[in-house]
Amino acid sequence: VVIEACSRKGDARGAAAWLEEMVASTFLRPNVLAFNSVIAGFAKKGRVAEAAGWFEKMVELGLQPNAASYTSLIDACGRTGDPESAEKWFQAMLDSGITPTGLSYKAVINSHARSSDLGKMSEWLARMNAALPSEEMLENQSIFGSAFSRPDGEDGLAQRQPRKPPQPGAGSRARHAGA
Repeated sequence: VVIEACSRKGDARGAAAWLEEMVASTFLRPNVLAFNSVIAGFAKKGRVAEAAGWFEKMVELGLQPNAASYTSLIDACGRTGDPESAEKWFQAMLDSGITPTGLSYKAVINSHARSSDLGKMSEWLARMNAALPSEEMLENQSIFGSAFSRPDGEDGLAQRQPRKPPQPGAGSRARHAGA
């Protein structure tokens, strides 16, 4: 609980210090959730090397990473502008026999969004659509928005037009004119 609280507050180093205490303890055994909290804490800060180091430590201790473990690493790579490494972690997840979640796909898609690679974003969206059950896709529609769910089957990315900013005072003039 303390490790997760530190991580949620943005104190990845504090979470790591508590986890180190657990690892060194003779009567406390850390679990995957404790490691995932530390990995996620470093991932949110884009500190890939530290997140990966804790992932490796978890494996060394005989704990099995789960989808959240890998997804945090994918997210960390995306935050640092490294979509190629994000894809490598995704592949490592598949190679280990773990089924990716919608959040796993979203992390890869976001990594390509940060580099403005619409082609790769569309490719990964198609992979996600093919891989996930329809219930999870419905959840992800709200994550990605309507641009990804056009009825004609197009992803809508290339066709999106920027909105025109509202004209200063236009809204207030229209309200006063009708009054």
